[in-house]
Amino acid sequence: QVEDSPEVQQQPARQLGWQPVRATQAEMMSVFGEYIARVPPEVQATLNCRWEHWAAQPAFALSTGVLQWFWLVDCAEDGPRCVGDSAQSPLGLVAFRLVRGLNLNYAELVHLSLVMSEWRDLLAPALTLLRQLVFGVLPVLMMRVDLWYVEVEG
Repeated sequence: QVEDSPEVQQQPARQLGWQPVRATQAEMMSVFGEYIARVPPEVQATLNCRWEHWAAQPAFALSTGVLQWFWLVDCAEDGPRCVGDSAQSPLGLVAFRLVRGLNLNYAELVHLSLVMSEWRDLLAPALTLLRQLVFGVLPVLMMRVDLWYVEVEG
């Protein structure tokens, strides 16, 4: 007879992966709006997750490179296929762009958010996976990332 102990009741570690967002640049505003409603309010306030704020940023100008959008999703245990094609199921969202320089190409992280209340537990694995994605597929030597988190009252 096995007793119910914390070790027995623990959930297995999640298998996470990045999946490209299947939307055109023109559709992204609506997809983002549907998704961001699921992000905890304290994360939204910290990241200033309003589309209007982002659209005014230089990184959103097409002349600086097209943004690449990826969902953070739970992957099936039986294979590499990931689930989560709509804005209602992913655990997170990332946007980055390739910046080509004269001597150095780099990736610039423009957005990273997680939807779960346990987002702090997912942040480190998400960043590790992001690093693997960016350095695995892009011709870059570095990635520029600014992550700020501040508790916001009200």
